[in-house]
Amino acid sequence: MRFCSALSWAEGSGVSIITWGGGNLPRPIGVRRGRVITDFLEVSDLPTPSTAQERAAIAFYREGISLDNPFYAFLSLFKVIGALVPKGKRREAWITDASERLDDHRAKERRDELKSQGTNVSAYLWDECRNAIAHAERDPYVNPDEVDDHFRLSRDLPLLRNLAELAVEEYTT
Repeated sequence: MRFCSALSWAEGSGVSIITWGGGNLPRPIGVRRGRVITDFLEVSDLPTPSTAQERAAIAFYREGISLDNPFYAFLSLFKVIGALVPKGKRREAWITDASERLDDHRAKERRDELKSQGTNVSAYLWDECRNAIAHAERDPYVNPDEVDDHFRLSRDLPLLRNLAELAVEEYTT
């Protein structure tokens, strides 16, 4: 599993485990989905996390970019940041600072859109996204049957993915 997570990070693509198998010969199992093919795998590009938090962050990243569900993908990507920057006030300040260093054009567009509406990006990601997904007993909360919630979180994913990538780059050895 750690190799799958490291490979996902290095290739910037999701890796889904379809099933577990065993035996003496490799056999194709399950449904074929999208694939990533690389001409060359540079093992020096594979992350070598040294702590449990760093290993978990890489695993959460793999999970987040592999999921088709924007609600669970968002939670997994937010866990990347949470694993590496666990203290709330420090995490909030880090997100505010890191949001100015984004390098993905879709992430920058979403950040700029939120800021143009007078939205504090860090507070928005925490309150209106992360907490709204995780806590149905609070207001605001998101509803998987609401198309607007699905669409909004889908637009937020590139922003959160880029922040998660920055956190991995900055906090893993």
